[in-house]
Amino acid sequence: MTTATCEVCKEHAYKYKCPRCSKKTCSVACIKEHKSRDGCSGTSAEPTSYVSREKLKSADTSDETNVMVQRDYNFLLGMNRQLELLKRDGKAKNKRVLGAHHRNQPQQKWPRLEQPSQVIRRGVHCILVPRGMQRSLLNKSKWDKPLDMFVWSIEWCLFSEAGKIEFVHTNHRNKETDPLLECVGKAVYAQCVRLHQLEALPDDCTRQARIESLTAGGLKFYMKWLPQDQQSFADSKKLISVDPTKSIGEIFRDKTVIEYPTLFIAKDKQHLGDGYRLFDSSSPDSSSAENSEDTSSDAASTSSSSSDSDDEEPQETSSKQTASSNLIENPKEEVDEDDDEDDYTPGISLDFLVE
Repeated sequence: MTTATCEVCKEHAYKYKCPRCSKKTCSVACIKEHKSRDGCSGTSAEPTSYVSREKLKSADTSDETNVMVQRDYNFLLGMNRQLELLKRDGKAKNKRVLGAHHRNQPQQKWPRLEQPSQVIRRGVHCILVPRGMQRSLLNKSKWDKPLDMFVWSIEWCLFSEAGKIEFVHTNHRNKETDPLLECVGKAVYAQCVRLHQLEALPDDCTRQARIESLTAGGLKFYMKWLPQDQQSFADSKKLISVDPTKSIGEIFRDKTVIEYPTLFIAKDKQHLGDGYRLFDSSSPDSSSAENSEDTSSDAASTSSSSSDSDDEEPQETSSKQTASSNLIENPKEEVDEDDDEDDYTPGISLDFLVE
């Protein structure tokens, strides 16, 4: 393997490249001679100056390098580095200022906010978790302006025949006018086939074929039940049965969800496990029993997490509240997109604050 030599003295292997013209040199003496002989400044050109397409293209070389492209790339890297340093120095300065201020002030605990923030979206009561939490980041339920309708994010949880949640998946852009069966994407359907021995269909099968297979398999669909006057972020393991042939707008209406709906699929109600059970809203006794059970569980969770939340930053009462980061405890969690469900943030949001 031969090493390129200096283009000035042509005796020694080169060590440097001119930032301006990429000429190879081996020493300071050769660099000075190159500058005086070729009239080169030795400094890179100003990256903010305009360069025509022809000039940029003419800078291509046989070894697939382009000095002008590298110049722009290095300029952007330097700017990014400078911004990172400014951000880091700003944070350090703020910490010093705030630290000095708090050392002179008596320690105060942040007030605990009692009631979670809620909005009404298309007739659905949505409990909002603090921004930045995973469930808030995954929520893309918005008004889709091109479609002129609301699209929902849906979390799917699949029970195995042993009563364990074996698969969790979140898909987006589910139109409010679509039946629930049409919202079952390829990823969820593939796991239904695996867990419940449905008839396997080819990967390129149509959506109608998947719907017919799910209908023939007799799978049951359930949704979480949460009271509309929910006073805390306590999660629920009470389920209600839903009709998968109805539109999701009709199914979700007048229901309460945490950010976006969670749907469960099981072979039958006997296969519901992990502490989940059906909730009978028609029974007056069950309502009082459920409420008392929720109160005790909420109290336990509040006492166990009080020490952790005392050091948290204050939240805005309009949209941020204290919440548990694990709203659903599952052995596996996957959040990906189906082939026909690309990742994008649709349109605007039509939210109405709950008084």
